[in-house]
Amino acid sequence: MFWILLFFEIFFFLLWDYLRLRKIKRYFAKQGIRGPSNSLPFIGDALLFLGLTPEGIYKFGSGLFKQYGKVFHFWLGHTSALVVADPKYYKHILFNSNVISKPKQYELLSYITGDGLIANKSSTKWYGRHKIITPAFHYKLLNQYIEIFDKNSIELTQQLETYADGKTVLDAYFWTARSTLAIILETVLDTKYNPDNIDHATYVHNILEVMHLFGERAVRPWLHDEFFYKLLDSKNYRKSQRLLKSVNGFYDKILQRKRQAYELERTTSLENVSENGTHDNDVLGFERQRKPFIDILLRSQINGKPLTDQDIRDEIYTIIIAGNDTTANALAYTMYAVSCYPEIQQRIYQEISQVLGNFHQRSLTMNDLNAMKYLESTIKEAMRMYTIVPIFARYLFEDIKIDDKVIPAGTTVAFLSLFSNSDPEIFSRPDEFLPERFLNDSLNTLDPFAFIPFAGGPRKCIGGRFALLQMKCTMIRLLLHYEFIRLGSEPRPAYSVGMHSKNGINIGLKKRKKPINK
Repeated sequence: MFWILLFFEIFFFLLWDYLRLRKIKRYFAKQGIRGPSNSLPFIGDALLFLGLTPEGIYKFGSGLFKQYGKVFHFWLGHTSALVVADPKYYKHILFNSNVISKPKQYELLSYITGDGLIANKSSTKWYGRHKIITPAFHYKLLNQYIEIFDKNSIELTQQLETYADGKTVLDAYFWTARSTLAIILETVLDTKYNPDNIDHATYVHNILEVMHLFGERAVRPWLHDEFFYKLLDSKNYRKSQRLLKSVNGFYDKILQRKRQAYELERTTSLENVSENGTHDNDVLGFERQRKPFIDILLRSQINGKPLTDQDIRDEIYTIIIAGNDTTANALAYTMYAVSCYPEIQQRIYQEISQVLGNFHQRSLTMNDLNAMKYLESTIKEAMRMYTIVPIFARYLFEDIKIDDKVIPAGTTVAFLSLFSNSDPEIFSRPDEFLPERFLNDSLNTLDPFAFIPFAGGPRKCIGGRFALLQMKCTMIRLLLHYEFIRLGSEPRPAYSVGMHSKNGINIGLKKRKKPINK
């Protein structure tokens, strides 16, 4: 009797869910928003993803947009999704101050980043964390971080000298990933990266493997739920668990060491207050020193309570995984793009020479970086042409009207900048690499909501400026010493946390005959 009742309960639930989603599909169709027509109960349009690989994501998406237009609707399991590649929708939804919730699908990302700022779905929890973390990316602190950016960029330049023979093919991502990780570890965890340290080398290998597994899982919707991942792909599930355990252990060692140091400082400070009646900032040293991200978290409270180790770990995961991988990819693709266009490379080199003059050996400053407008526009153009983070999503708790269309509450909206970035109606001559389109005198020709490399609105990436300054520092130091030349195979983009390349991002280096810093 029990099994009969259970069968009918499941049957009627599936029937109700199918009728509900079919009604939503018809609602969108009446507004002129089309989508796949052969949707099935329970799985919706999941069959579309059969055989899809991380490398085939662009062709797959292009086919859907070509068939249904810039805005279309589909459903996946129990999710009603609106897929958009239209700046008008970016403006009204992504940049809407009331739209701050993320859909359930972000649980997949939280699997590797933790429940931090990016993956966190709770608006209440997000507000508290955002308030704490934002000061870490304040302009004054970014100015202090430039010293670290510059130092690590110089180290990268020295590491590459052996390979700068004009013939050796280098995977730019391999090197930028190490450099950006060194910067992230130092600014976030106050830890010096050492490639010869077995723990550090193992961490780099494991995190790349984790992101590869994420990409394989992300394009297979039936594996998004952990239960089905464990059931249907047990080999990769076990592998990912083993890798994540190792990655977590790496962070935990650093966190434990930093917490012990913080507790010692706090105890010393309290003793000093007891003896002298005032705080001694020279004991804490915190107000006068650069603040590593982890120190800010250790000293922060929400509703009078300090953050737990899990809270801190989640935010560390987020900033390292998101910040390191996306920045390393963007930087590597910029190097590749510059290697393909010698005239653009020469113009950047001339700008560097003009800004730095005869003082190339001194440390770079914020004023230097801000003055290099053409370099910045080149980085932005690389992030447009080789879209690093191809998709963002939000969940609607209220109806939103856009022109004569109403997007109902309960809809998951996926923003695919991967396709709006290559839309000729948005970016003229999208297949051409044109940094000029991002120069100040060209901005009036672009829709201000069209280019969203760091997402947008209240939940945009707060580390965007951090990443841009870091990339500019590295490009300056490399171009002072080397010419980038086109060598090796072209990139084959494949979806992961960002758009990686299946075969690396290949370039060659050649020492400048007359480096301007000698």
